[in-house]
Amino acid sequence: NHGERKGFWTANEWGYLLLLWVLLHVIRYVMVYMFYPVTKRIGLSTNWQEAFFLSYGGLRGAVGISLAIAIDNSVWSVTKDETFRRFTTQLFGMVGGTAFLTLVINGSTAGPLLRKLGLAKSTDTRKKVLQIFKKDYRVKKIDDLISLLADELFARVEFAHVLHHLDLTEAEVLNRYNEKVADKSARNENDLDSVISR
Repeated sequence: NHGERKGFWTANEWGYLLLLWVLLHVIRYVMVYMFYPVTKRIGLSTNWQEAFFLSYGGLRGAVGISLAIAIDNSVWSVTKDETFRRFTTQLFGMVGGTAFLTLVINGSTAGPLLRKLGLAKSTDTRKKVLQIFKKDYRVKKIDDLISLLADELFARVEFAHVLHHLDLTEAEVLNRYNEKVADKSARNENDLDSVISR
């Protein structure tokens, strides 16, 4: 708004904004492909299609916009120097414009580009990793449930109702509980049995 009122954002700035958007992509491609030999050999590995999309799909803006707003507001509140005001307003416009262009252009074309690069389908390795993650997440969810049910605050909670909303079965919770307390006394198991029977 300050920029429109004072004429700090002109047609030239729109050109510079587009140039900045292109340069950010070039820089990101150079960085990603510079480390491509390393990323190809570590972890789950990668291929040129993934590296290409990693470069293209990197959204920019949230932190930058916050900082640009803070700087612009601070400068406008502490100085009347037109040079500083022009600079911070143009900086805010560039950062916000870059985030906008990235979101609109890169965001809207990401899906078709993924399909074109053949990345929409998951590999067997990635499917296995996802299955392991889902299993670990489920176990963590059960562990958290067991610790909450042992808390006095939840003494009147209907166990079956909770299981329904967590997409768990009583057998899963009991099996996990038995795994956790296999080396503990039978008293703890009886406590959980009484909770489950509620």
